Amino acid sequence: MATTSNNETNSNTTEPSQDPVSPYYIHLSVNPGMKLVSLKFDGLNYGNWKRSMLISLTTKNKTGFVDGTIDKPNMTYDIYKAWDRCNNMMISWILGVLDEDIARSVLYFGTTRDIWLNLEERYGQSSAFSLALLSSPSTSHSTKTDIHALVAESLSFSKLITLLISVGENVSIKFLRRNVKDPS
Repeated sequence: MATTSNNETNSNTTEPSQDPVSPYYIHLSVNPGMKLVSLKFDGLNYGNWKRSMLISLTTKNKTGFVDGTIDKPNMTYDIYKAWDRCNNMMISWILGVLDEDIARSVLYFGTTRDIWLNLEERYGQSSAFSLALLSSPSTSHSTKTDIHALVAESLSFSKLITLLISVGENVSIKFLRRNVKDPS
């Protein structure tokens, strides 16, 4: 049986990417455009989306890539190519079931795990949340004005968070959940 340890070279006869019980195995019918869940995640109902994704990833033996039990191996290890292939396939799957703005905000993350942790940090506390306008003294007046305008225009939570991240604000989702109710 092939090893799935990232720090060992592949000394077995079956390469992990060819072993159907290995998390590095990708069936020939699998492709980057596959939709693992039926609805795109748009910033709402994260718990439901996450559960659906975990069910799908479990059926494909890929949960280790998101839960941290399969680490990125050193590029010099034999297993690296198989890991990289699976990681990129999974990034494609995740991007394909995210709202365009959310997908764009995580597009350049290097690992599936990094994307998963970012989504968890941003949306994992509650899916029935409300937003608070930034009241931190360290937040600039122009940023607060932009946020007020966005809320007035009823932009979605995901678009607001994506904008804040893109302008470099270190925003805590917990801090944002106080005053302005999500319009959905």
